[in-house]
Amino acid sequence: MNFVLRAELMALAMAVVQTGCSGDCPHEVVDREWTVHATGTQACVLAKTAYEEGYLKSPVYIDACASVCGELPSICYLPRDYRLTYYPDGGAPSCPEHSDTIAVQCQMTHREGEYHDGCSIEGRRPSGLVAPGKIDGVPTIASYFAACAYLEAASVIAFRAMARELAAHGAPPSLIAACKHAAMDEVRHARLTARLARRYGANVIWPRIAPGCPRTLVDMAIENVVEGVVRETYGAASALVRAQSAARSEIREIAHAIARDECGHAELSWKIAAWLDSQLSREDRARVAACGHAAIAELRHELAIEPACDVHTVAGVPTSKTATRIHAELVSCIWANSDVLRATS
Repeated sequence: MNFVLRAELMALAMAVVQTGCSGDCPHEVVDREWTVHATGTQACVLAKTAYEEGYLKSPVYIDACASVCGELPSICYLPRDYRLTYYPDGGAPSCPEHSDTIAVQCQMTHREGEYHDGCSIEGRRPSGLVAPGKIDGVPTIASYFAACAYLEAASVIAFRAMARELAAHGAPPSLIAACKHAAMDEVRHARLTARLARRYGANVIWPRIAPGCPRTLVDMAIENVVEGVVRETYGAASALVRAQSAARSEIREIAHAIARDECGHAELSWKIAAWLDSQLSREDRARVAACGHAAIAELRHELAIEPACDVHTVAGVPTSKTATRIHAELVSCIWANSDVLRATS
């Protein structure tokens, strides 16, 4: 990509403004997906609805999908070429003239499980990560930091596994070394957030990983686009906001140190994505891009839930309004420009 991600994320974090507050974060599972050939009028309604509801250049359209898909799916999206015609650079949105039908991809999803309190997006979840149970009897801020420590520790496992697998597939040594360095960063993050969790009264639970098989390149690419290109990129921007907004100086200092590292981890995810993309077939690249778009939609669902008030004020976790604004900026300025996410066209 032709931008310096760290600078883009810092500018974005400086631009958003925190405003005022409770909830848990479920995750989305895709049950079924199918393609419908919509008329030009139907496609225009989808694009217009998405524009009016603030999706900007995102491919995801929520409420208007049922009229095209024939039932109420969780998401649907139009082909990239159609979207680029509807949203011309520097021009007002307008419906393209189309005599043919337009392929709309529909997905039915459901929500299950809870990863953590406070809608924290921390670190990289490795394949096979077992979701932690809720921590009862402690303040929500304690549960939040315990969940952060859990996910930071899980990131250690994820980066070490990525380093081993990249080496097995002949990746550049620089990527392998960067993954090992990122794992060491995550060890430090886990210790810092565990210390905060214990200070507020929570016992830290360390991650459990279900056994799995060696992964193919496309499996690695799917995990990397979901956990790195999407979630770590958002997480880095969110961490920069927390570094400015947390109530206590100690927490701001820890958030600042984590944010600095997470910006680097997000950049690493994009570099890994570019190398993996060069190794995949056109069909596999399309699969990876589709999973990335689904992850963007899932993340937006999670961010619609407010963090608990003490998680917001003490830890500086963005409110739903701020988090959704960060997401929208990432969609229009970063994810929309990604070759890895463009492979569905």
